[in-house]
Amino acid sequence: MLGHVLHAAKDLGAAKAVVVHGPDMQAVEKEASAVLAHCAFAEQRERLGTGHAVSMAGAALEDFKGQVLVLYGDAPLIKAETLRGLLAKLDAKHKMAVLGFEANDPHGYGRLIVKSKAVVDIREQLDASANERKIKLCNSGIIAIDNELLWQLLPKLSNKNAKGEYYLTDLVKLATKAKTSVALSFFFSSFFSFFLFPLHLSFLFLHFLLFSLPSSFFFFPSFFSPSSFFFSLPSSFSPLLFFSLL
Repeated sequence: MLGHVLHAAKDLGAAKAVVVHGPDMQAVEKEASAVLAHCAFAEQRERLGTGHAVSMAGAALEDFKGQVLVLYGDAPLIKAETLRGLLAKLDAKHKMAVLGFEANDPHGYGRLIVKSKAVVDIREQLDASANERKIKLCNSGIIAIDNELLWQLLPKLSNKNAKGEYYLTDLVKLATKAKTSVALSFFFSSFFSFFLFPLHLSFLFLHFLLFSLPSSFFFFPSFFSPSSFFFSLPSSFSPLLFFSLL
């Protein structure tokens, strides 16, 4: 599954790639290196949220200047064309862009709060008000952001929320406060749900059979991306991927 995401990013011509993973995941590093020989790795030992996971890649991107794309290892059907559309939203006014989608049943997803065509906040399901939970515009989890802005805002993340985690999604609110407009790029989830979702499930079933995953693996829905699923050990994390583009 990870290889499919890496191949999509490879098509973009990433100058640098960093995979953030949990402890003792040598198989992840082997898979990533087979696709991207120049891939770097960072380990997240504590599960403190997506924002914390992103911060683990800081050392690997210390000298980088350009645009950073944050992807997740549990979304194997993401296409390079979709990512190009997201990156195209970045300009002098918009130094951050979010990939969103509309869902018939948005339960479990973060809701995108939009004002004047700009995303001003993302409210996670557990933190959303009754009215906010009615919003059908949802967050896929995938973002594109200017490297300098990313490392400027990350230390300002707080874990004062329902989960006690450092949400990467809070970067939107922080960017808005910093007078940076956050752009929105659409992912057409209705097409995905009705036409690609059955294929997605078939792909995962074949992946399970071919690689004979041990019984200690769990199979459960992920809230990082539309209609996606992933395998994960109880003590591990779904790999988080960084692709830096000049």
